[in-house]
Amino acid sequence: MSDHQASPPSFEFQASVALAGVLDFWSAAPPLAEAVSFEAGSAVEDMPVWRVDLPGDLGAASAALATGESQVEAAQRALDAAVERLQTFVSAQAAAPSFDASSPAAALGAPEAEALALLNEIQTGAPAVSFGLGEKIVAGLDTVTRQFQEFVDALLRNVGSYAWVETRIEGRLVCRTSIGWSGDAKHLWLGPVEAQVRALHQRALSIAIESRNTFVRTFIVSAQSAAKLVTLLSVPGGAILALPTAWRYISQVLAEIKAHSYEETSHGK
Repeated sequence: MSDHQASPPSFEFQASVALAGVLDFWSAAPPLAEAVSFEAGSAVEDMPVWRVDLPGDLGAASAALATGESQVEAAQRALDAAVERLQTFVSAQAAAPSFDASSPAAALGAPEAEALALLNEIQTGAPAVSFGLGEKIVAGLDTVTRQFQEFVDALLRNVGSYAWVETRIEGRLVCRTSIGWSGDAKHLWLGPVEAQVRALHQRALSIAIESRNTFVRTFIVSAQSAAKLVTLLSVPGGAILALPTAWRYISQVLAEIKAHSYEETSHGK
């Protein structure tokens, strides 16, 4: 290990659109200056790139990857928890007066309160400005629908093309792997690399693939949740509008879980 202070590890995602909150341990990153490519004429800025920059100390690098692995696992568990919570919300609301802001469902938290407001807007066609939920309403249906479309655009960009996964050591590119949706991979190693570094790249590659899978699963979970929400509606087109509403609910629950986890960590639990 060198005497100078090592750069902190980072997980960066380079693309024209941001990732969903469930994967926000990947920070947004602009294209890098160097153009190391698999084929002449291919441009890094046109390709989603998952970039992991590790410290030079291999033990510290392994620990950084372990943190990334735990983040992906936590995101997957959070999705499961969000699905269970939505089912509780739907069951409670089905037993209550139509979109009742004083129902037990509304008392569960801001995601439930905002979902009630959005469902009311779908059902009545009017924004729930006076729905009695106060500051719990953050966004109306138009805003949520636009945000959902941005999420879908990001999803299509990720599953509709190859992605590159880079491993860097102290900023120096070690390997870039081109990987398709079907899992086919092509590796470009920059010079001789020892076995331990190869193993680190394989772990970084696995984190990126599982992150992309989790990104896709967020959409699948939202679609399944929309099918549950639509049972609370009785208007034409409700099924279409229920999808952005379900996605918004899932996203808010994920944000709550992440914030709670951060508070526990910061208090040294």
